[in-house]
Amino acid sequence: VRRHTSRNAPRSIETFAAVRVGSSELALAAHGVTRTAANVSIERGALREVWRLTPDAAEQTFVLAHRPAASGSLRLHIALESELTIQSAEHGLELVGERGSVAISDVFVVDAAGVRTQVECTLADKGFSIEVPAAVLASARYPLVVDPVYSTHALDTTTAFMAHPDITNSTTSGSWAVVYEFAYSSTDNDLYTQDLVGGVPQTGVWVDTTTASWNEPHIACNALFGTYLTVADVRPTGSSLGQVWCRARVVGGTFQYAQKLVQNSSLGSCRSTDVGGDPALVSPTYFLAIWTRQATNTDWDVHGRLIDGDGTLIGTTPIFIENTTAFDLLPSISKTDGTPPFATQEWNLTWQRIVGSQTDIWGAQIHWDGLMTTPPFLIASSGQNDQFPSASSLLDGASGPRPWMVTYDRYVGSDYDIIAKALVGSTPITPELNVSVMEGADIYENQLHPNVDSNGQRFALAYCESYNNAPADYDLYVATLHIEGNVLVIDEAHQLMDASSLNTDDAPIACCIADSSHGNPYYGLAWSTHFGGTSDVYTGVYSEPSSYQSFCFGDGSWGNCPCSNSGAAGKGCANSTTNGGTLTGSGSNFVSGDTFALSASNIPGGPVCLYFQGSIAGTGGVAFGDGLLCANGGVLRIGFGTLSGGSAIYPAFGDAPISVKGGIPPAGGTRAYQVWYRDNNSFCTAATFNLTSAVGVLWLR
Repeated sequence: VRRHTSRNAPRSIETFAAVRVGSSELALAAHGVTRTAANVSIERGALREVWRLTPDAAEQTFVLAHRPAASGSLRLHIALESELTIQSAEHGLELVGERGSVAISDVFVVDAAGVRTQVECTLADKGFSIEVPAAVLASARYPLVVDPVYSTHALDTTTAFMAHPDITNSTTSGSWAVVYEFAYSSTDNDLYTQDLVGGVPQTGVWVDTTTASWNEPHIACNALFGTYLTVADVRPTGSSLGQVWCRARVVGGTFQYAQKLVQNSSLGSCRSTDVGGDPALVSPTYFLAIWTRQATNTDWDVHGRLIDGDGTLIGTTPIFIENTTAFDLLPSISKTDGTPPFATQEWNLTWQRIVGSQTDIWGAQIHWDGLMTTPPFLIASSGQNDQFPSASSLLDGASGPRPWMVTYDRYVGSDYDIIAKALVGSTPITPELNVSVMEGADIYENQLHPNVDSNGQRFALAYCESYNNAPADYDLYVATLHIEGNVLVIDEAHQLMDASSLNTDDAPIACCIADSSHGNPYYGLAWSTHFGGTSDVYTGVYSEPSSYQSFCFGDGSWGNCPCSNSGAAGKGCANSTTNGGTLTGSGSNFVSGDTFALSASNIPGGPVCLYFQGSIAGTGGVAFGDGLLCANGGVLRIGFGTLSGGSAIYPAFGDAPISVKGGIPPAGGTRAYQVWYRDNNSFCTAATFNLTSAVGVLWLR
């Protein structure tokens, strides 16, 4: 469940009403509450309720540890009391109020092998019900996770035509701002901008209500100034050449600076504006606006301009980023130039170039001070149509050039797929990845108009996919990726964010990056849905998957314990004293800011236990002593933990961080961890030791 609220938003209260398998009702009771870092687990007997909490959001899942003894489908009924109106929707139900809605839809169950199945969510008896078919229960590998998605949409669904939204990060985590067009007339678009906290609309104000038409706006944030900057292609009259204008607004307020002319049409008509911000909190910092200018019908160039936090122009002339006779269009700039250090802060740019009957993808990098770091270079020339490119913000890093990602869609013979590539400067560091193929998207559907951003650790990619190959019915999806070694790896694939019979054809995405928020997992999205003369604007929040999780349980889901000494759900094989040793993780698993800790519990005897790291997380456990070994490959001792009351933690005071002891490279990597402990009592095999459950960790930069 992904749910986002604000202080003044309507309240909702949710409680379990019943859990039933077939005709058998399962007993529910709160047997205990545990908290690890931002996670809260409530043991309810039949299942476990897990919450991941942040100051502005809560994500909820239900975990069924074992295959139910009864036969039939599983039905979870959740009672719901709310000030919002509860009603059925196309893919589930909605809680609707005057400030927006909360959609409860697109429910998935995920088993221990990663098999993902969508199930139904329906309105039922003062709440909602989720039903998992009997066939899924029978074939699943346990534990089984039920994950309904609550996605909060701040929306404008008035009868006026709203379109072309854009979204940006803010000065604080969990906040964004959006800007979009309001069609006042067929020749006059006005612009409206609004703050969002956790996807819920807050302060809003008109950027423009003049008779000039402000078109296709984009927005970015400057953290030091505490301002947003909106840029747009402006036409004073219907027949005018395009100009670039901007306007700055204070974050969290309605105060705006004056509208400023960035570039007139003296060099040619301007269009396709975009803007990047800066999260640094040390002066000087700027915005960078970019656009295309039309010199001739086939000579379009990419120009830019540094702009101060209040909208004041820096310098006296444009930055001529690409000024040859080529036909360059649709430029995109990263939402930010990355977190400090200043020496490696770069805005990443990409655009498409028409060459004969095909389109290629080009790129460049501009330093935070407006100087060109990486001159224009060719990114992709496949002989097909590569189009609609998007550039991410940089990954974090202490020194040297930093990776970034470019995405675009490509015609592959029968449909369009999403392509991604990671680079350092102009040098590719990963091969092209066909995201559509790797995430198992329908090969007969089009995947179009990718938008990508980074939180400094991973990349989140939003795109639109056709439904039943209809030309005017596209839905919104998101995928999460990271760089491991020299390849791009998909962490969470093909996540449906919005589906309707209307058409979604573009969805900007913005990280939650601020100078003080390292790897924040939330991303804001903005999109419009339209059909014929109807167009509405929506926003939502996506949470990337956790980068560490427990596995290797002694309940039979990872193999048989050595002498049928099965442990309890979430624990290792049983020992002579408890129903299994447990290992959990907490803290930040960032190599550049490692606060990660491994906590072992339910361990008999003492006085110490041994923490060890494996380079591979096994897909099944191997009998070892009285337990199961799942941390395989190159095994490395991390250190000893001192047991107290059957529990230990590593690192303790004075111990080196786990990433240091484990030799994790600066770019990160995947590792598995377990704890070896003595159990000298006469129990199970002749061995005198056992193992806890395991923790798999994706170490990030």
